[in-house]
Amino acid sequence: MTPDLEIHPLTRERLPDLAGLFGQGGDPKWCWRASFRVRGMTFRNASARENRAVLEAAVDQLDGRAPGLIAYRDGEAIGWVSLGPREDYERLKHSKILAPIDEKPVWSIVCFVVGRRARGQGVAKKLLDAAVDYAREHGATLLEALPGRD
Repeated sequence: MTPDLEIHPLTRERLPDLAGLFGQGGDPKWCWRASFRVRGMTFRNASARENRAVLEAAVDQLDGRAPGLIAYRDGEAIGWVSLGPREDYERLKHSKILAPIDEKPVWSIVCFVVGRRARGQGVAKKLLDAAVDYAREHGATLLEALPGRD
């Protein structure tokens, strides 16, 4: 299960923890989960450093709101969920495939990462529960989850 799991909003001080999680390999090591924050061509041509800068900028630009939540166990970052109002995601503003279905304001969950050693232990479910609570605390009344790739 998920013993002693703590979930916190991403802050500038927590960026090194997120870097440790993403550094475990796979897509997060390169993309830094920035794909929905920029338009497709910009993202596909970006380096890991540029993608990291996109997420770091989001930490500083969101007026007291985090661009996502980090799950910790024993002080180590083991999971991540990216969420925010749909308008936070530049790619969604221009996507025909993922266009909104109506004019109602909605928050979007666009990414989950669970570290290799923590998989199969309910971390993603706890992150989802925390994301729903976080969105609600920040005024969301609708929440959507989107695929990692369109």
